[in-house]
Amino acid sequence: MDSKVLNLKTHLRGVCAITESFLDNRFPSDDTQAPKFISLLCNMISDESSCLMFIEETKFLSKVDYQLKCDPSEELLTFQMHVLSHVFITVASDLIPNLKSCLEALLRKPFLTPSWEKPSVRYAWIQSLGKILKGKQDEGLEMVLSEDFLVTLMKCYDDSSIFVGKEAVVLTAKLLWQLLIMTKHQDPILKLTEQIFSLSPISTSYKCNILRVREVLETLNKLAVGSFDVLNEFLSVNNVRQKLLMTLKSVALTSDTVSVQALASSLALPFWRDDKELFNLARNLFEEDHVPLPSLIIFKSVISKDEMNNARELISMPFMLSTRNSISSCDWLKSFMKKHKRKADQIIVHCLDLHKSLNPTEDDFVLLTELLTTGSNPLVSCRILQVLSDFMTNSQGVTLPVCNLLSVCLNLIKEVGCHQRVLTEVFHCILSTLAVRNAADILVVEISCDSLSGAIFGEVLSDIVQRKLCDLEWEIRDTSVEFLCCILTQLKGDKDMLDWLTANNLLMQAKQCLSDGERYVRASAIKTLTAAIKWNDLWIHFKNSKCNIVDQIINVIKTDSEAFPRRAAVEFISEIHFIDNSAAAHTIPIMKIAIDDFDWQVKLSVLEFWNKYWKSLERDDAIEHFTQIAGSLLIDGILDCDRSVQKLACSITVDIYSDYITCSSSALVEMEKKPEKDWKLDEFSKALASLDVEKRLREASRSIDEYDENPSSLLTDLMTSLNPSAIDPDADQFMIDCY
Repeated sequence: MDSKVLNLKTHLRGVCAITESFLDNRFPSDDTQAPKFISLLCNMISDESSCLMFIEETKFLSKVDYQLKCDPSEELLTFQMHVLSHVFITVASDLIPNLKSCLEALLRKPFLTPSWEKPSVRYAWIQSLGKILKGKQDEGLEMVLSEDFLVTLMKCYDDSSIFVGKEAVVLTAKLLWQLLIMTKHQDPILKLTEQIFSLSPISTSYKCNILRVREVLETLNKLAVGSFDVLNEFLSVNNVRQKLLMTLKSVALTSDTVSVQALASSLALPFWRDDKELFNLARNLFEEDHVPLPSLIIFKSVISKDEMNNARELISMPFMLSTRNSISSCDWLKSFMKKHKRKADQIIVHCLDLHKSLNPTEDDFVLLTELLTTGSNPLVSCRILQVLSDFMTNSQGVTLPVCNLLSVCLNLIKEVGCHQRVLTEVFHCILSTLAVRNAADILVVEISCDSLSGAIFGEVLSDIVQRKLCDLEWEIRDTSVEFLCCILTQLKGDKDMLDWLTANNLLMQAKQCLSDGERYVRASAIKTLTAAIKWNDLWIHFKNSKCNIVDQIINVIKTDSEAFPRRAAVEFISEIHFIDNSAAAHTIPIMKIAIDDFDWQVKLSVLEFWNKYWKSLERDDAIEHFTQIAGSLLIDGILDCDRSVQKLACSITVDIYSDYITCSSSALVEMEKKPEKDWKLDEFSKALASLDVEKRLREASRSIDEYDENPSSLLTDLMTSLNPSAIDPDADQFMIDCY
């Protein structure tokens, strides 16, 4: 017999009890449990035999027939529609003679009752129709095309609920495609076509209609893969493309950029035979200089990367942002900002999106740098800086004037009150510059803008970083510390950067952030110090300064109330242990204590350290030595309440002792934790055998999906919610899995 039937038989009493409670209009107080049960039930009755068994045991059809005589509740209607539509597509109609008529009556019931006002009922009704249409095409199509169903579906097309409306739109597209490939039912095709592609700008809801046209066309595009000719012929016969183009022309003259985007993306879908007309429309709109923003949106939709580089002159940033009037080169940018006012930032952003696909030139670089000085809002400045960073990274063989860019960058962040995102992007842009250019040359560049004119870049940058490390906003302090960390990780080995960091005492300033009041700043400071100690010269510098950095980090593990700094501190100790052998006297004791941390990620980091420590041992008695030092820690990890910690501890243990110990498959014996105990190898072996580590590893490695095969937990939760007294709390089979 099929395993799913056996599974249903195993839980039949519980399934029937919950179903009968639902049919009696008794639902859990938790709104999330009923949908979970419906999903679980449909998985359990996924074949004919299990469906028939369920229908017979619950008397489902007779109860639905009886309840149709009154006004069922919202929850009951939703439950009945989902389950009965699933049964209809799973079981042959002749096996349950009155199944189809019962389902049709049930699906007509909602829009004859007050429950139809509830979006959840309308949503469930559309989903049920979609399920029927997909599962049984002929019978489903016959049912959906009945006059009252089709009219109601088209009413849902303009539903006030966005979820109901979208579901109706997708179902309408699927229905239309099914009708097209069957080449019959012309009357419904005409009705659906008129409903979908009615785009009169006179209508107050035309913007909503445009968005739904896009949804329909995108759905048709997915369905018609390999059959684009059928779709293209239908759309051509009904002049759909011309309607969309005419609507786009009229909408482009308005400020409705959302509709322009929707129409342009619809007209750029793969099934259209030719998009030259759309490209020419965008070009004409652009060259008339009336609607630069809509034309940019259209360009983004229709131009490929290769076409962009071929059409560089047309879509180049200077051409787009110039007003195409005879204005002197120094004034055209100001004229552009003045002319377009509020839309200027949007136009710049769309230009930037286009330029991401262009190969950078010196002119583009100069213009983008100039744009940073126009006082754009912070988000636009961030986008400009991102593109400049990309230009810098991809500028092989192109000489870019970085001096002016660096000057502008420092000018953006030198004042108090600098936006945190702008600061982040400026630092990223500086890092990109340092990565592709000689750091020694960059650090001595002379600044050439505003009040910084004549100053040296390296000196100004260090002064700004020092001030930002003391900023009132913790986000600014955190970003500044992370900038130092990025220098240490991305520019590792650069002697000039090392000299710059030590000469300006920046790492000692970062160390002061260990006592910052914000946890993220403290964590970033520790990460920066972790990156610093990987530079041998910097670690020597720290040791010579007698700042007791290791003791300070150990104190963080012991006393910090936040998990973020403690995690970072464990990572630091893990690094320093393998960098400096003399630190072992401090690191081993603290890493034995840290396994008892409250945070599971701290425990994982501790276990990773011990795994690395084991692999580093090169001695004959390695297994005995490791067991004596870390045996109790692994036992603690194996017995931990967190699944991830259990899994890693078991995995490490199995790997380490696979050559020495055969883990027993005997029954589980609980071991008490024994902190601060040095374990001998034979004692540890017995402990592992009693814990059956391999079994624990298999259980900890199970994915959540596997638990779907055992629905006892969910059924028990539902039954407890419906009737708590029905559950014996001492019965093992009814233990609720709260994890």
